[in-house]
Order: sequence, then C-alpha cells, then structure tokens
Amino acid sequence: ASDFYSLGMVADELFCTSPPFQDADHYGMATGHQILVPSPPSSRGSPFGATGDPILLRFLKKNPAERYATVRE
Repeated sequence: ASDFYSLGMVADELFCTSPPFQDADHYGMATGHQILVPSPPSSRGSPFGATGDPILLRFLKKNPAERYATVRE
C-alpha cells in the first residue's frame, strides 16, 4: 500500500504544476502527508482535468485499505 501512495505522489509531481502539500518547512510537509487531504489535481494544473482526479486521489488516500490493492485494479 505504501508503494501505491509513493507512486501516486510521483505521478502527482509529474502531472501537476504544484505539489499537493505546499509548505516551506519539512515539518509542514510531513504533517501534510499524515493528515491533510490533497487538493484535486485538476485544481493544480493536471493535464487530465477533473477526469483524472478520482484515480490520482485514490492513490493518495491516507487509509491504505482505501488505495488500490493491486496493479490490475
């Protein structure tokens, strides 16, 4: 499950013009990964628009059980 979160973060950084958690210090970014819900990728410049939001946001769910379970899924 952590691999899917990591993949989601890499994809988010590739496709969006700004990161999901924008904070100047490391503590703020770490807190973002733990408790904040990222804004939709379409609001941060994703080329896929709102169509890709549910896919990418599922990768970034805080609860591992809510992320993709397999690559085929």
